[in-house]
Amino acid sequence: MQRPWLSLLFVGSLCSGCTVQQPMSDQRIIIHIVRHGEKADPNDGDTPLSDAGHARARDLATTLAGASINAVYTTEKKRTQQTAQPTADRFGLELTIVPNTEQARLMELLRSAPAGSRILVVGHSNTVPVIVGELAGTTVGAIDENEFNNLYVVTLQEGKSPVLERRTYGAAPQ
Repeated sequence: MQRPWLSLLFVGSLCSGCTVQQPMSDQRIIIHIVRHGEKADPNDGDTPLSDAGHARARDLATTLAGASINAVYTTEKKRTQQTAQPTADRFGLELTIVPNTEQARLMELLRSAPAGSRILVVGHSNTVPVIVGELAGTTVGAIDENEFNNLYVVTLQEGKSPVLERRTYGAAPQ
């Protein structure tokens, strides 16, 4: 007659000094930064997105589908909010609006985000290079008025230098 408990005792004795490693929680803050999509009227200061801009906003949501975004920051302008909305909808999030005049507040919000945060920031051609540069500790070139497909990813982790990746998404601007 077999004694199954002896087998369990034997296996247990083999692992008496073993420890089960739990996966470390991700202590990084990953910030995705983009310029808004194409404008409907380049002469209107608060213009909404054009059809191409709405398509780009949907492309952004698709691109970030696996990024587990848990916060979305935009400016007060329609075009930044419309660019961010499909991503916010995908993750069930509300937009946090930080006016262009409050860049210092935005930087504080980003830097003080809890470890494990995955953030999307949608800005403008004149603010995105500043935000990326300040977070990454480097200089980022100007964004051309017709450039809409840059996706900057800054990874922050306490005790380590920031990491900057420059990617693109969606169709190339026309």
